Amino acid sequence: GKYDDADAHFSGIKRLYESFLVRAAVEFFFMGAEEDSRRYYELLGERFPRERYDTAHEEFVTAELSQYVERATVSDMRNIIRSFLNRSYLHLASYDDERAEALYERARHMTRLWNEETPEGEGWERHRVDFSRLRESVLSDIFDGLAGFPQELIDVLSRELPPQLVRRAGGTPPEDGEND
Repeated sequence: GKYDDADAHFSGIKRLYESFLVRAAVEFFFMGAEEDSRRYYELLGERFPRERYDTAHEEFVTAELSQYVERATVSDMRNIIRSFLNRSYLHLASYDDERAEALYERARHMTRLWNEETPEGEGWERHRVDFSRLRESVLSDIFDGLAGFPQELIDVLSRELPPQLVRRAGGTPPEDGEND
């Protein structure tokens, strides 16, 4: 009757809201904002009590990321990994080594996941993610001023990263002995 349309409408809105909460939990995790990610995940469990949301936050996000990897294109993956690396270097330059390392490891993990899922065959190399090249490309953007990092943070990275990596990425490492 007349309430069927309203029920369908509200059911659709609830599905959209649930989908939004899932995406928010994953996206904030991607961006390195784990506290926000956990908050959305907790809200998801409260509003939509299901077995799927009854796992540890880390397990949930890892499962969601694995599903995302299955649907992503190579371009999507490169962008995600670049984002993790960019955020990692921002945290490293801000002396937040723990967060920097977590994001860096997440980037490496996503690269491994993607490359394991990439079937070998004609032209398969084009569909793999080369972590080292991506890392140098991100650093090159940072040292060239394209990533929007303030010069003070670029200077910190020049001191904190291995000199050969800084040079390969177009940066200027401090002179030997200046780092002591």
